[in-house]
Amino acid sequence: MTKTDLARLIDLSEEATNQILQTMVAIAHSVSSRKLKIADPRYYSCLVGALCAHDRVADAEKLFALAWEGRSHYFDTAAASMMSMYYRHGNNAKANELLSQYSEIWSEKWKELASTPIVLSARNIESKDDNSAENDSSPRPMTVGQLRLLLIRAATPFYQRALQMINSNDANDAVEFITNALRKHSVVLSSIQIDSLVNLLLDRNYLPNAFALCMRLGQYQITGENHEQLTAQQCQYNMVPSPSVQSRILLEICKENDWTRIRALIKNCKIAANQDPPVECMLQLFEHALVTGDLQQANDMINQAVKISSKKNAVVPMSDG
Repeated sequence: MTKTDLARLIDLSEEATNQILQTMVAIAHSVSSRKLKIADPRYYSCLVGALCAHDRVADAEKLFALAWEGRSHYFDTAAASMMSMYYRHGNNAKANELLSQYSEIWSEKWKELASTPIVLSARNIESKDDNSAENDSSPRPMTVGQLRLLLIRAATPFYQRALQMINSNDANDAVEFITNALRKHSVVLSSIQIDSLVNLLLDRNYLPNAFALCMRLGQYQITGENHEQLTAQQCQYNMVPSPSVQSRILLEICKENDWTRIRALIKNCKIAANQDPPVECMLQLFEHALVTGDLQQANDMINQAVKISSKKNAVVPMSDG
């Protein structure tokens, strides 16, 4: 986490953000030097992140050792902050070693979580608790949302590694790495992380790799016929970029007149997440097809734009009750 990231998240001025960071760094330094224990493990992630943002390597390593020793529930995001700092300092070997250690720990943790019952809402958890026997030793259920947030946190170290690979002009391996990590480790990228990866690939002129990444990712969905008997291992999370990033990559592909890939990406996002491109994007594709004289593609794009616009402008009838 950088100072810019923190400012964006909490929407404060740069001066106010710096004051908060300085306070966090002071607290972190006190905690690490006295080897104190923090009751709420979430503080480890925040404090380690503050130290890493200020490049206080020694202090960050001391505090992170406490989080690592205690295996706090938030040591994944702390590990990601450490990796980001190491990469900035050119210490790739240390960052990659940390990722390797983290991968082993997460794999063991996932084995314990895989059989956890998953329910659709907290109300279902309360119902299960009321109906369960007092001596029931089965795992406590989690909601779909709780599991998703946990898996997003678990993905942050892998995400940091993928960013570093792209920045090192290793785009092909970066796409392979992150998609393999999602499959092998059952982790989930957030929409912000997906957009960041795709935008970085496009910024560095890796359009084929950005397209490949988008095609491998899809929506978040639940599998299984009976949601009451769903386990964490049965939940599948597929992801797509946001509509704005989807538009960007479509318009980049459009410059190459590759309508096959354009249709494939539109179809992928539609099937996976029921997500249509913005109407403005479809109109730009329509205009490009007209300029290049491809009337068939122009007709297809304008028809899709009309359908998307019609759905957005549809009036939902009110019930009589």
